[in-house]
Order: sequence, then structure tokens, then C-alpha cells
Amino acid sequence: MSLLSKAYYKEKGGQLVTPSQYEANNRANDIEYPALCISCNEPLFSYGVNSPNVTECFKHHKATNIIHKCPLHSSSARNGFLDRTPLDIENGMSLRNEFFKKENLLCAYELCHKIKGGKSGCLSQSEFIDIIQAADATGIWNYKGIKLWGIMIILLLKSNYSFSSGIQYYYKFKRKKIRRKCPENEWWNDVILQPCFLENNKEVDEKYKKCIPFSESWYQKQISTRHFKEEHAKIIFSYFKV
Repeated sequence: MSLLSKAYYKEKGGQLVTPSQYEANNRANDIEYPALCISCNEPLFSYGVNSPNVTECFKHHKATNIIHKCPLHSSSARNGFLDRTPLDIENGMSLRNEFFKKENLLCAYELCHKIKGGKSGCLSQSEFIDIIQAADATGIWNYKGIKLWGIMIILLLKSNYSFSSGIQYYYKFKRKKIRRKCPENEWWNDVILQPCFLENNKEVDEKYKKCIPFSESWYQKQISTRHFKEEHAKIIFSYFKV
């Protein structure tokens, strides 16, 4: 199960801290500054710090109005499928290092920009950085058997989108057909990204917005034509120091 392991300390865009670091900072400052969600900027609380039987994490306070809107909320429908996926931390560390190479960051930006609409200004570099920070905070690199192309597509779950009418939607993982016993190294087979309305969590009819197949061939098709070059991503490269 993926957990929210990082949050902004004190203010939006501030220092990224773990739950242990958050509590240590508050003790050092002798004041309880807030921990803010990287995605929705709502206050969080630390959980499981110094507990030997619990993995420490941040959690949202019980506020039903942000469950669907925040990609990192533990109760959001978009997280349900991945929360049942086994983890491989060692492979995740290697995959994370691979992702943060210039070429791969550029591909990720290309894909996220395209799904956001592909028009100038639809996804700024700073907004893309927030998506990466949100993904990193939930450890998307650690899903067992995941490949780099899969990481690229999972990033699309960490954002909200809008129709031309202004109505918002998001994507969640969904299996096209029920599989009772799915091998751990095949958990992504028959999986799609299903668009859902942000307001009520209902699935969007395919005639309005098509599902995205979770497949390497779909990913490669999306980045086969590149718009962005290295000079278009200087802010991203500088932020992640690559």
C-alpha cells in the first residue's frame, strides 16, 4: 500500500519533510507549524511516528469535500487499485534514479502536457514539478513489476483535468474484466485509466472522454512526436538538479 510520506512544512512550496522531520522541526521551533498536502494544500497530520508497528505517514483530516478532488487523499477512488498492489522498494529506488534523468523527465513533461490539453500554458513547469513531488510523496516507483513507461502513465493519476465547459474530471485505475487470481508480475494487464467526474466520482461516458489503456504501446505512441526540447524544461531540470 502506498502512503503519503512527504508534505510541505509551514507553507505551500516550502521545505519537503517526512513525518519524523515535521515533528522534529516543530519541537526545534517550539511551535506547531502546519504540514500541507503537496497536491491540495490542505493541512495534514502526522501518523505513526516512533511507532514500531506502523509505517509513519501523513494523513488528511476528515474533510469529505476534498476526498475526490485531491489525488493524494487516502480515500480517493483513484488510489484504490494501486493500494492493493505489492511493493518492491529496492527496485523502486533504481527506477526513481532512472526517472530523474533529463531525457525521462522531458518525456514525462511531454505526456502530462499533452493529456492536460497540449495547448500553450496548459501545464506550466512549476505545475509539473508539483505533480512529480506528489507522485514521489506516495512512492509510485515502488509498485512491484512496474516499468518506466508505467510510471509515466501513473503520473496522470496525480492531476485533475477540465472539459472545455469547465467541468472537471480525473482518472482512476480500473480493470476491464475481473481477474480472481492475478500474478504479482501481471497486475497491470487489462487495466485502463477511467475518467471520472471530480464533483461526484461518477464515470465519464466514453463518448465524452475515452479511457486510457495502461500499456507501453499507448505511451510510446503519445511521445512519438516530441514538442519539448531540453531548452524548454530548464526550470524542471534546475529544480531537480539534473
